[in-house]
Amino acid sequence: MPVRVQEPPAKGPGDNVALGEQAFASSAHGNFPVCGGVDGNKDHAQWGTRTGWNDATPTIFPDSYGVRFPTPQRIDQVELLTIDSAGSPATRFGVKDWDVQVLTDGQWQTVAQVRGNTAGLVTSQFAATTAEAVQVVIYASNDARYSRIMELEVRGA
Repeated sequence: MPVRVQEPPAKGPGDNVALGEQAFASSAHGNFPVCGGVDGNKDHAQWGTRTGWNDATPTIFPDSYGVRFPTPQRIDQVELLTIDSAGSPATRFGVKDWDVQVLTDGQWQTVAQVRGNTAGLVTSQFAATTAEAVQVVIYASNDARYSRIMELEVRGA
């Protein structure tokens, strides 16, 4: 069967510069590979089919999930889509408390904080900065067990 290689997605202002880049995490559970949270798949019906990310340490926080860029990127927005479906609503299973951090000149700095979240999608905007990587440091989930991310998107400034 022939294989068709797709062109890489655009990586400019407003584009998701995390898509397909090198993801990293504090741990990864079962069918949830680290790359699953930056694969572009936002279909909650496919949760558990090697898309999305779930940490492997129940009830132990903080957890971290992020993406490294091949070259520094100018960014100003992070969108975090946590698990949120009829059978697994964000109010019960989603990520609740986290910080958004950027790596600049080898140092992590917090650019946004979210506390008490019950929504499936949260957008954090911050002053444009050039970053080598972005991570979310998760302090709590709504079920107090696992950190679950369907997709992490980082927007170019």
